[in-house]
Amino acid sequence: MENLDIDTISFIKASRYRREILNILIDKILTPSEISKKLEIHFSYLSKLLSELCDKELILCLNVDSKKIRLYKITEKGLKNLNDLKKIE
Repeated sequence: MENLDIDTISFIKASRYRREILNILIDKILTPSEISKKLEIHFSYLSKLLSELCDKELILCLNVDSKKIRLYKITEKGLKNLNDLKKIE
């Protein structure tokens, strides 16, 4: 396999929740509240995970300046690395 970003794949694989967030966002744009309910995790922990995924450019907050409801989607980089992870497992 060529062009694998091993560091990013390892980052995703290190946390089942990171991987689940990416999977949930494959065909949806969701709020943190919606993601939290689907994963059944505390909102504070989810906020940390979303921040980490945004920092790695695996997901994107579509309305960063919003104070009330933020919307998240997976990026091309996130989708590629998630698919690469699935291929090597």
